[in-house]
Amino acid sequence: MKKIILCGGLLALAFSCVENKADYKTRSISPVPAPTTIEAREAAGSGEAKTEETAVFVPEAAPEVTAALAAQGKTVYLSNCIQCHNKDPRQSGSLGPSQYETPWEVFKVKVVTGRYPKALPPGYSPLRTTKAMRKFPDLEGELPALWAYIKTFQ
Repeated sequence: MKKIILCGGLLALAFSCVENKADYKTRSISPVPAPTTIEAREAAGSGEAKTEETAVFVPEAAPEVTAALAAQGKTVYLSNCIQCHNKDPRQSGSLGPSQYETPWEVFKVKVVTGRYPKALPPGYSPLRTTKAMRKFPDLEGELPALWAYIKTFQ
């Protein structure tokens, strides 16, 4: 009995597919490809064209590395970062690259927003250009401690 019901369902499905055949000969393909980057999709979705602003890199002094900050930063790093980054910040992790060589200005923006800043320091290029990192705005107050911990590795 189950086989008859199952076969009947499959036959009904097959006939519904035959009736709704698409005519691919008359279908047109858009000459404009779909946006592939997040920024392009957001701009296309909002209906506004983004105007490119010239971003200027502004150097900023990195926080001082102290033993107390490094101890606090170790807790933050082990709680939040090692899911993607390596336990040793000098080495790449499963998803995240090494953070040891990342400048302070890039580090703080990347952690809080999940994206690289528009203006990068001269001579610095990201190790990975993917946008897989999520934002951690709640860690903004912990950034000096996190920075101190990463800089203790030599």
